[in-house]
Amino acid sequence: MTKLPPQILSISQSLSFDTNKIGIALIDQHGAHERILYEQFMEAFLKQKKELPQYHLSTPKLFDLSFSEENCFMISSSIRKTWFCD
Repeated sequence: MTKLPPQILSISQSLSFDTNKIGIALIDQHGAHERILYEQFMEAFLKQKKELPQYHLSTPKLFDLSFSEENCFMISSSIRKTWFCD
């Protein structure tokens, strides 16, 4: 068990009181620990994000197909689904 500074009073395993110039603070130790882990995770995540290359998806293009082109596309899609379990 870690020793707390003299100004912090531990009520139970999960709650502590701390005094400062403004007054008294009630500290949820479990919540504080989760916040510390979250801050460490976000710091590591943002550092890693800066180091890795970013890929941007291209903007989809819309185009019109003729009737025969559409039929060819539908047939090829059907063949792919049949043979390649798409």
